[in-house]
Amino acid sequence: MVGDAKRKKRDFTEIVELQIGLKNYDPQKDKRFSGYVKLLHIPRSKMKVCMLRDAQHALLSSFDMLMKDCETVTSYSLYLEKQHDELLDSLFEVGTYKKLYSYRHLINGFAVHMSAEQAEALRRAPGVKYVEKDMKVKKLTTHTPKFLGLPTEVWPTGGGFDRAGEDIVIGFVDSGIYPKHPSFSAHNTEPYGPLPRYRGKCEIDLDTRKNFCNGKIIGAQHFARAAIAAGAFNPTVDFASPLDGDGHGT
Repeated sequence: MVGDAKRKKRDFTEIVELQIGLKNYDPQKDKRFSGYVKLLHIPRSKMKVCMLRDAQHALLSSFDMLMKDCETVTSYSLYLEKQHDELLDSLFEVGTYKKLYSYRHLINGFAVHMSAEQAEALRRAPGVKYVEKDMKVKKLTTHTPKFLGLPTEVWPTGGGFDRAGEDIVIGFVDSGIYPKHPSFSAHNTEPYGPLPRYRGKCEIDLDTRKNFCNGKIIGAQHFARAAIAAGAFNPTVDFASPLDGDGHGT
């Protein structure tokens, strides 16, 4: 930023305000910290791209082509992840923390499992915007349609009971998913084919070697690293996959 200011001098003074806070945790009580760290630098804040496409690729949006084919974006995403690793390595000894995920697209940050003292040191590190502790949430209901008011308020105005939601990709976070549930039965309807602008994926069941998708489920992924690192993952009930284990999941 200082270099840019020297190259392009302006007739006014620029002021940058940096507010840093550590949310939802007490260093005196929490011995280990699992949470999310957002860095100041915005990924791909400004980027101009020129693409040449044939008739087939013209069917895809520019954003899809950008994310799929642009080497610049891929290279920059890897650069951000490298920056995350270098920041952690510069502050802490290897083996005293565990980075869980890197976020390189919508935000620039990462999830990490570490001590409360390390979280405090990370909060004070240059280039860190804020640090937020991971938290558990309580499951509210197993009757989601009624809970959300879908049968009486949404479905009637969205095509009726049989057609509501057609051509809409619905994404949600839950304790898991059960592909054999009647809600996902596709025997009475035409299965949905590949969606050109959908970027999700179906994980493969390591036991059956089949994916978790069918004619209605078009994507299924699980993210359990934080629960495993914090000791909250129960292998007798939970699956290290998108499969529901306790009966709550859809």
